[in-house]
Amino acid sequence: MKITIDETDYEVNMEDETQSNIVGILNKGAQSLTLLDHITQCVKAIQKIKTKELTLMLKESDNAKVTVT
Repeated sequence: MKITIDETDYEVNMEDETQSNIVGILNKGAQSLTLLDHITQCVKAIQKIKTKELTLMLKESDNAKVTVT
């Protein structure tokens, strides 16, 4: 199996248990980072939407207030 590390190609012997385990860990780590990035982007989007939603609600309630002088 060929892998690239720091722009250098290496041949990994997948029959070597140690190399195979390390490649597995690296693959799981890459998948985990992708998932965490996706989760972060989703949370940021929801935060942005809910902040706008609350801001609009608060502005509407301010406009609904009647001041008596």
